Amino acid sequence: MEQQPPKIKRLPDPQTGPKCSPRQRALRDIPVFTYDVNGDVHEYIYMMKIRLKRSRLIGPFKYYTRGVTPHHNPSSREKDSKNNVIDKSGRSYHIVQLANTTEVVDQTISTQLLISDFDGYCVGHRRRQQGVWGPWYCFSKCYMPQWL
Repeated sequence: MEQQPPKIKRLPDPQTGPKCSPRQRALRDIPVFTYDVNGDVHEYIYMMKIRLKRSRLIGPFKYYTRGVTPHHNPSSREKDSKNNVIDKSGRSYHIVQLANTTEVVDQTISTQLLISDFDGYCVGHRRRQQGVWGPWYCFSKCYMPQWL
């Protein structure tokens, strides 16, 4: 009897997307996802689904319905005044804003977390009090764009 080769499970064809991450050269280019810390689990799941949908849209392809890490965007590389490249990463980011709508004294109190699309790391954070945003604080050994 002739031995049959083992059946190979065929992987799904990748669905192609953009060639690289979105171009971000200013704070206004970074999308912000707001989450009320007093919200229920459904609000949290909704925000996470929106973030997941974005990762699918900016990734070069999908693997089992999950977005793959976006390629670096050469046009997002940071340059100094003499047009020398400072940062070669060309990464893109998104912001998760944590708000507290039940705050009695100051309704504008909130915190923003800057998250890298490349690896999902929280790169930095800043807070808002009395309607004024504070400076960005960077976590050690994480690159943060100078234009923030």
